[in-house]
Amino acid sequence: MLKELDRNIMLGYDILGWDFSGFHTFLCNSLHKELELVRFNKHCLIENDFEDVQNFAMQIRDKGEPVEWIPCRIARCE
Repeated sequence: MLKELDRNIMLGYDILGWDFSGFHTFLCNSLHKELELVRFNKHCLIENDFEDVQNFAMQIRDKGEPVEWIPCRIARCE
């Protein structure tokens, strides 16, 4: 299957946790304090590469809200 290229303007990454009523960001749980190498951009989104963001999500697993933490690409849709 062909993967569609995302042409939206990349803003950064976030780590979101899903529960029954919506999403939580790892920032609301102060879990950024657990991640020594995380870097943020002017949008307060993660500027590390996606592989790092995936590793960060694994590092905070079972911490904060009782959710599964999902690394996400955040883009401006036009």
